[in-house]
Amino acid sequence: MASPTFHVLVADPDRMQLQLVDMLLSSGQYDVHMVESGRDALEHLKGATPDIALLALNLDDVPGDVICGKIRRVSRLARTPVILIAPQSGRFGLDDASRARARRVGADLVLPRPLGDKNLRERVQGLLDAREYTPPREGHSTVIIEEALEEIPLEGEGAAPPPGRDAQEAPPAPRNATPPPADEPATLAGASDADQASPEDQETLARLRHEVERLELENTQLRRKLAERANERKARDEATQKTITELERRNKSLLDALEELKGRGGNEGRGGGLFGRRK
Repeated sequence: MASPTFHVLVADPDRMQLQLVDMLLSSGQYDVHMVESGRDALEHLKGATPDIALLALNLDDVPGDVICGKIRRVSRLARTPVILIAPQSGRFGLDDASRARARRVGADLVLPRPLGDKNLRERVQGLLDAREYTPPREGHSTVIIEEALEEIPLEGEGAAPPPGRDAQEAPPAPRNATPPPADEPATLAGASDADQASPEDQETLARLRHEVERLELENTQLRRKLAERANERKARDEATQKTITELERRNKSLLDALEELKGRGGNEGRGGGLFGRRK
């Protein structure tokens, strides 16, 4: 029986990184679609439903965490695991800002580049296997993706004015776009209400988000353990039923053999055999 083919979307501006991921996932089990921009990734998501997506945080036009946020809002894509690829930084390869961006949009995993880890295939397969325990969620249609594409500036729009040009003559911002806070990544949907809140409220919201993420993680782990126990119980029940069936088969064979012996004894008695009465 042939193994299933999983559709993998990889978006990264670094062609060497794309080639490396393609090599690490080079197997008949994975069908890898590679793009170099956020626009191309969103165009692909309009009509395709990848089994898993690997998105670079530093895509030039649309950051990977913004695309991940869109994926999480579309019903058709809600169960697609997302791995974010972050520039290597810090002691353990990832800085706190990259981790925070990944948590904020609900990414399943964030990895530092370059993705030269030979365990990438195992990580990808682990997330694909975990989809079984991800409940379906209600969300929006692909119009979310289409709106995001409309909000991406066309080539040449939104570029910085040449030296000496008056800042007031700079090209206008894209439609419906709102400048994000300086310490937050740019988004296509504009600044949220949380960005307008006071520092105390933002801190409270951050704690609540962290608590929700922790509970969701615990719930996922609990569902996984329950599923594992159910599978173990099913395996034990199947083994028990197999043992019972085998015992019943043996018992029937013994009963059939006993009946056959009784029949032989009766025939011998009537014919004056070993235990028959002599005349």
